[in-house]
Amino acid sequence: MFKYFLIIIGTTQIIMALLESFFPLRAFSMWEKWVSFRFFPLHGIALIFIGMPLTVYKGYLSSVIFYIGLLVVFSGPFILIYPEKIRKVFSNSGDIFKTKDIKIMIYADAIFRLSVGIIFWISCWKTFF
Repeated sequence: MFKYFLIIIGTTQIIMALLESFFPLRAFSMWEKWVSFRFFPLHGIALIFIGMPLTVYKGYLSSVIFYIGLLVVFSGPFILIYPEKIRKVFSNSGDIFKTKDIKIMIYADAIFRLSVGIIFWISCWKTFF
């Protein structure tokens, strides 16, 4: 069960990181559209449900995965409670940040996603194969 969960989540994170690396401004505009969508608070619920199994995982690099799971789980309620503040941040970001700054933020996010994806794949490989 955890094997497939880690493979799916890890692969998803790696693919998203690569897409964000190659198309940073398009990725930012996609996030702007998603945040403004009325079902955006469901993203918080999804983060809670996806992060919970990560907090109980026992295997290679389980302590690192535990902290990643905590970060994911604790960001879910923030999205549920303050979706308007997140929308406001994204709507004001075009005025506040330059294109170069937005690219730097997306690249930083891509590096974090790629690292998480690689950690999940390594953990899955060392634990289950």
